[in-house]
Amino acid sequence: MLHVTFSMQTPSLAFTALVVALGLLACHTAEAGARVTENFDAAWRFLKADAPGAEQPEFADGNWRKLDVPHDWSIEGPFSATNKTPLM
Repeated sequence: MLHVTFSMQTPSLAFTALVVALGLLACHTAEAGARVTENFDAAWRFLKADAPGAEQPEFADGNWRKLDVPHDWSIEGPFSATNKTPLM
């Protein structure tokens, strides 16, 4: 029969290790959940037409108009009183 004896130091050492591990985990979780704000408003390109293949990263959009968002595509055409925005 195997008999193991622990001194009184062992439980406090295990508790200390557990507290340190939980503290490190809490710090890492706080960093991982930190909010990052990115500005996506500038340097967009616009073309008011169909552009087959434009979803591909290597698509050449150099001749498209540069703009910043927010942008309303309807200002790209002539004004017409019949082109009303639906009320929401």
